[in-house]
Amino acid sequence: MIANKLLWVFNSHMTKPTVHFIAPADFFVHTYDNDEEIELAYVYAIDHPKLGATNVRTSMILNLNEDGSFETLNTIYVPIHLDLEPLNQKHNSPITENPTAPV
Repeated sequence: MIANKLLWVFNSHMTKPTVHFIAPADFFVHTYDNDEEIELAYVYAIDHPKLGATNVRTSMILNLNEDGSFETLNTIYVPIHLDLEPLNQKHNSPITENPTAPV
């Protein structure tokens, strides 16, 4: 446990890349053979500096913020919340029934 705290102090003073991800993150706890537990996450990163846009398993999470962003050993992750409400529901009329649309 002391090693994790020392590692956190060391890493918290580094400049870390920021990665945006499609919210929400899937957080989980990994337990090592020695019963040490760490929290990790799976995210869909859209601008990872080495991996690009892909599914990513993070390193150990050091800090989780109320807005859904979090800090790991290597990176700051910032959520992007997508509005997936269908377009036709936003305008209260089905797209296929648009009277001005060409036939």
